[in-house]
Amino acid sequence: MVRKIAICSQKGGVGKTTTSINLGAALALLGHKVLLIDNDSQANATTSCGISQQDIRLSLYDILTKPDQKPDPVIRKCNLDTLWLIPASGKLVSAEMELVREMGRELILKEKMEEIEERYDYVIIDCTPGISLLVLNALFCCNEIIIPIQSQFLALEGIDQLLHAVHVIQKRMRHSIRVTGILCTMFDRRTKLSSFILQQMTSLFKEGLFGTVISVNTKLAEAPLKGNNIFEYAPSSNAADDYMALAKEVVERKNRDWKETHCRSEYAESAGLAIKPGAQLGEENDTLKYMIESLKPLISAVMSVDHATAAEPEAKTEKPPEEGAPEVPKSVSDTGSSAVPSAMEEENVLWG
Repeated sequence: MVRKIAICSQKGGVGKTTTSINLGAALALLGHKVLLIDNDSQANATTSCGISQQDIRLSLYDILTKPDQKPDPVIRKCNLDTLWLIPASGKLVSAEMELVREMGRELILKEKMEEIEERYDYVIIDCTPGISLLVLNALFCCNEIIIPIQSQFLALEGIDQLLHAVHVIQKRMRHSIRVTGILCTMFDRRTKLSSFILQQMTSLFKEGLFGTVISVNTKLAEAPLKGNNIFEYAPSSNAADDYMALAKEVVERKNRDWKETHCRSEYAESAGLAIKPGAQLGEENDTLKYMIESLKPLISAVMSVDHATAAEPEAKTEKPPEEGAPEVPKSVSDTGSSAVPSAMEEENVLWG
C-alpha cells in the first residue's frame, strides 16, 4: 500500500524542501517508486530537481484548478530511475483564490491522486509554510506527516497550530493521518545551543523524534544550484549519509509502535548524538519552558487519537489550573475547536 507523506511546518526555512527532495531521492535509491509533489508556489523543489520554470507547460496548479486535468500529463521524470515529480509554478499562488468557492476544495488533491497513487510506493509532498488551503489539500491527501524543526531557540514556535490542525483533521474530519515523526534539521554539533535544543526536543517528543538528525552542511545548499539532489551532487558527503539514514528510519517506522521500541535511541547513538542527562545551557529560559508546557497537551492528544474509531470530541469541562502551572495559550485551548479532548486519556494508540 502506498505511503503518502506530507513534509509540513508552520515556519519557513526549516528544511522542508531539502528534506522532501533528498528523502524522496534516498527512498528511490533504496528501490522504492517515489512521486514527489511540489506544493509550494516558490517551486523550489521543482528547480532543485533540475526543471526550469520556462520548461513547465502543466503543473500542480492545473491539477487543482481544472476539473478535467488528469495527473499523468503533469508528471515529470527525474534523473533517478524510480523518482518522478509533479512540478509547481508561480501560478500556484492564485490557486487558493480560484478555489475559494469550490465545494470540498480541501479534497481536490486527494481525489485526483486516487487515480494514480497505487503505482508508487511513496508519495512525498513538499508543503508551503503555514496552514493554507494548499497545505490542507496535502494533509487530506496524505496518511502521514513529517515535521522538520530547526535546532534553534524558536524552533517550537508555531508547532502547536500545526499539531492542532492535524488533531482536528483526525477527530472531526475522521481522516486517518498520523505524525510519523519530528525531524531535527540544521543541527550544528559545534554549538551548545543546538545540543541543548535537541535535548529539549528529545524530552518533549520522546520516540516521536527521529533518531536521525540532519546536520548543517554546505553541500545541501549547493546541490540545488546544479539541479541535483544530494546523492547526485555529493554522494559521499555526511549530508547524503544523514538522508539515507532518515530514509531507512522512515521505512522502519511503517506501522511500528514507537512506545515499545528503542529505534530512536539506536539511530541517535549510531550518529554520535545520544543525549546525556543533565546537559544544560546556562539558566532555564522561561520562554522555552512556556512553549514546551503549552505543547504537551497537544502532543498527548495527537499521539492518543484512535483513527479507526475516532468520534466527535466530548464537551470539554474547564478545570482550574494547578498552582504554578503556565497559562495555556489561545492556540491550544481557546480556539473553539476542542484542541485537547478526552482522547488525551487514551494510552494504547500510536503517535505514528
